[in-house]
Amino acid sequence: MKITGKGSFRGVAFLIEDEQGINGGRRLVKHEYPLREEGLTEDLGKRLRAYYVRCLVVGDDHIEQAERLIKALEKSGKGVLKHPYFGEVDVLLEDYKATHSTAHQRVTRFDITFVPAFEENAPEVATDTLFSALSGYTDALNALSNEFAELLETVSDVLAFVSDNPILDLVDAVINFVESIFEGVRSVVGMFGDAKDKLTSFKNRIDVLVLSPSMLAAELQNIIRLNMGINLNSTLTTTVSSSPRATLSSIASLRDGIIQYKQNKNEVHQADITRLNARLNNLNIAKVKTLKNEVAGSVDAGTKQMKVLNELVSQYSSITMQSSVITQITLKSLLTAKVECVLARYVLSVAIIEQARIIVNAVTTSVAQKKTSENMEISIVESKSDITHFATQFDDNLENIMLDAADAGQLSGYTALADYRSAVFEDLRARSERLPNTTTVTLKDTFPALVIEHQYTGNATTWKRLALRNGIKHPLFCLGGTEIEVLQ
Repeated sequence: MKITGKGSFRGVAFLIEDEQGINGGRRLVKHEYPLREEGLTEDLGKRLRAYYVRCLVVGDDHIEQAERLIKALEKSGKGVLKHPYFGEVDVLLEDYKATHSTAHQRVTRFDITFVPAFEENAPEVATDTLFSALSGYTDALNALSNEFAELLETVSDVLAFVSDNPILDLVDAVINFVESIFEGVRSVVGMFGDAKDKLTSFKNRIDVLVLSPSMLAAELQNIIRLNMGINLNSTLTTTVSSSPRATLSSIASLRDGIIQYKQNKNEVHQADITRLNARLNNLNIAKVKTLKNEVAGSVDAGTKQMKVLNELVSQYSSITMQSSVITQITLKSLLTAKVECVLARYVLSVAIIEQARIIVNAVTTSVAQKKTSENMEISIVESKSDITHFATQFDDNLENIMLDAADAGQLSGYTALADYRSAVFEDLRARSERLPNTTTVTLKDTFPALVIEHQYTGNATTWKRLALRNGIKHPLFCLGGTEIEVLQ
C-alpha cells in the first residue's frame, strides 16, 4: 500500500506527522503473597487496541479546518478512521488535544486517541434457569421430606395413647400402603431388578425405618424413582413402537392406584365406625330397657331393690368400659387412616416432582444433542409441542396435589411445590425456544423414512428419530395415507 501521508476521520481530512502508534497487550492480574517467593499471574484476555494519531491541518484556513475536525471528533457514536498505516477502521474517540503555536504559523496539530468500536460483544446477563430448576428439585424434596417426618412423628405419638403396640400398627399401615400402591406401577413400567431388590430391602427394614421418619422418606423416594423407570430415553431407543407421550404413564397409574386405595380404605374405616356405633347404640338400648323393666317390676323396697340397684351400677360400668374400648378402636382406625393419607400425599408429590425432573433432563438432552449424529439418542422431549404437552400434564398433576396439601394444612409442602412449579415453568419457557416446531404431514405415497426425513428437514441422517417418534414399525415402508409428525 502506498503511504500518502493523508488520512481522514468522518470525511474530514488531515495530514499525519512523523509518529503514529498502536497500543495493545494482554490483561494480566498479578497476585503476590506476603512472605512467599512465588506468586500467581492470571491472563484475562487481550486488551483492546488503542490508535494514537498525530496529525495536523495546514493552510491559511487552518483554524476553520481544525474546527471541522474537532466537530467530527466530538460527534457521538462510532466513525470511520482512514489512516495510511492503520487502514480503514471503525473507531470511537477516547480523547484529543489540538495545539496552536505562534512558532509555526498556518498549522494546527492534533494528538488523538481512538479505540475500536465493538458492538454487542459483551457477555449478556442471563438467568441460569436450568440451575434454578435443579436447585428447586432438591429444595422441594427436602421440604416435603421434613414435613412428612414431622407429620408421621405427630401421628405416632398420638397412636401410642390408643394402641398397645403402635410400632406394629404403623409398620402394618406402611407395608400395606407400599405393596398396594406399587403393584399398579409395576404393571405399567415393569419391575426391574434394582426396584425389586429395593422394595425387598425396604420391607426387611421397615421396623427400623418407621422409627426414623426421615430415613423412611428417603427410602420412599428411592422406590418411587426406580418404579417410575430410570432409563426412559434408552427404553425409547430400543423399542421402535414406543411413543414419547406414553413414557410417563406410571404417574397416572400411581395416582389412580392411590385414589383407589384411599377410597377402599375410607369405605373400610367408615364401615368399622358404623358397625361400632351400632353396637354401642344397641348395647345402650338393651341395657336401659332391661333396667327399666326390672325397676318397674320391683315392688319390695328391700332385697330386690338393692339387687336391682347393684345390677344397675354393674351394667352401667360395663357400658362405660365397652364404650371406651369402642372409642379406642375408632381412634386407632382414624389414626391409621391419617398415616395412609400422609403417605399417599407424600408419595404422589414426590412422583410429580420426579416427573418434572425427567422432563427437564429430557430438554437438556435435546438441546445439547447433535442432530447430525446417526447414532442419536431419542428423547421424550424434542420439540416445543412436546414441552407444551408435558408441561400441561405436569401442571394438572401438581395443581391437584397442591390443593390437597393446602386443604390438609400442609403449608410447607404447598409452598415448596409452588416454588418448584415456578422454577420448572421458567426453565421450560426459556429453553423451549432452542427446540424446533413440529408439523403433521399426510403421506401421499409409501416412502422410506430416510426419504421423508430428507424431504422435510434436508437431513437424511436423522431418519431413525422420525421412525421412533411416529412408531413406524418398518422404516423402509412409511405407508401412504398415514399422518406423521415431522420436526422442522
